[in-house]
Amino acid sequence: MAAAKGNNYSALRKNNKTYTDDEIDVLCEELLDFAENHKSIFFVKFCRMKGFSRQWLLNLCEHHSKLKETYSMARELMASKVGDLCFYDKESGVNANFGKDNLFRYDDEWVAHLKWKADIQKEQPREAENKCAFNEWSQKQKCSENEPE
Repeated sequence: MAAAKGNNYSALRKNNKTYTDDEIDVLCEELLDFAENHKSIFFVKFCRMKGFSRQWLLNLCEHHSKLKETYSMARELMASKVGDLCFYDKESGVNANFGKDNLFRYDDEWVAHLKWKADIQKEQPREAENKCAFNEWSQKQKCSENEPE
């Protein structure tokens, strides 16, 4: 059944709902508040609180430039939260390795750093003979330290 022109059918439907600028503004504020103040580090929790999947948020970002910019700022806030929890807050009990494993989700600079690091390792791989040479040198050092003078 097609909706008649001029009615508000699309604004009232739950799936593919159209959002007004005021509703997008409120959603932007809620998203930033969630990223900054909520203990969760996953956007799916925010989307679930709204009754939708994460794909809903991503689709909205495609259609609303202000929400897309806000989502980018929220990702930066999440990256900061992950860094604070994993690297600085020792009382939280969160391991730093968790931060290193999950920071790529939010921080584009971290992704660029990982890519740079991988490129360096491709250009300068550690050869097996170098590893053996280091191990031999290390063993000689240990032996010479243990020899009586």
